Amino acid sequence: MKLVSSFYLTAFFLFSLSLGAALKSGENSYIYRGMRPLGMGGAHIAVADDYNALFYNPAGLNNIQSWRVEIFNVGIGISSQVKNIVSNISDLGGDVADIAGIVEESIGSNHHLSFEFVPSWVMHNFGLALVEDFKANVRVRNQAVPEVGLYAKNDVVTVVGLAGRFWDRFQIGGTLKSIYRFTADENLSALDILNDIPEVRDIVSEGQAWGIDLGVNYILPLPFKQKVGMQIADVFNTKFNLGLVNAVSGAGTPDTIGRTINLGYKIEPPAFYYLTPVVAIDFRDVLNTSKSSYIKRLYLGTEMKLPFIFTVRAGLHQGFLSLGASADFWLITLDILSYAEELGVGYQNPDRRYYLKISMGI
Repeated sequence: MKLVSSFYLTAFFLFSLSLGAALKSGENSYIYRGMRPLGMGGAHIAVADDYNALFYNPAGLNNIQSWRVEIFNVGIGISSQVKNIVSNISDLGGDVADIAGIVEESIGSNHHLSFEFVPSWVMHNFGLALVEDFKANVRVRNQAVPEVGLYAKNDVVTVVGLAGRFWDRFQIGGTLKSIYRFTADENLSALDILNDIPEVRDIVSEGQAWGIDLGVNYILPLPFKQKVGMQIADVFNTKFNLGLVNAVSGAGTPDTIGRTINLGYKIEPPAFYYLTPVVAIDFRDVLNTSKSSYIKRLYLGTEMKLPFIFTVRAGLHQGFLSLGASADFWLITLDILSYAEELGVGYQNPDRRYYLKISMGI
């Protein structure tokens, strides 16, 4: 019997690997992801109770009990490879061999940079946010004939959301968002760069779009404040129209953001002394429109509020450890985060990233 079970397990494992060729690699595309959710491994659909509800589940706006305005909310992030390069450059002694070593070390690694600015205003059943979100990934391949892979995305988003509570246990909400997006996704060889440096407008797609997200939570009639949630993002498939630059250059528009259905669950176990934990799990893109592996769509995490001003978070983001923490000084809040983004199909190519955010509000 054990032999038969082992056979089926092995067959299932090999079958799963065979599906990998049909799965999509690379980083999944998102409009905005907050540092608090990422610290929890990305699980936030049924948890959302702050401005992140505008992006994860608008029904969570019903969880907000008092208003908050954040006029300054700035975050920056880098990958571990960028951090290592900066550290190595600071230790250079002027030796050419050292410089060559740094270049060689960076080949095949992903270099990630990000910047976000997200002022917001939220209150019970209502939220408004402006988003400036820039992300760039650069990878150098092939040491003999170097090739640079560049992916960059800049979103300028205005989002407004409304929510309400119905039949005692249902929270329902929706958001309307305007997105102005610039994207570049190019592979350039060293010869291409030397012989014919491309015009920025020829490699950058640009466009404006309107999108609608819907969300619902159901408060389970069970102990420990259990809740299940669902977000339907980009209900009508958010399609970009030509921007001003594209109308002249003909470089094209960004890809349409397809509809996705995302599910979440959360539970609040009993408080332990002064510690109040929250545990959550999300499964995104249920219909797998992105053609990603299961592990790239699974997010699991927890948040623990400590006494005084500190909160800590931990989780599994696409199967890799994420850690986050915040300190709330009332007018100023500091957040730190470390998580890994899977750039392959699954458990193949994690890109470890580090973030820091400073926000000011009342």
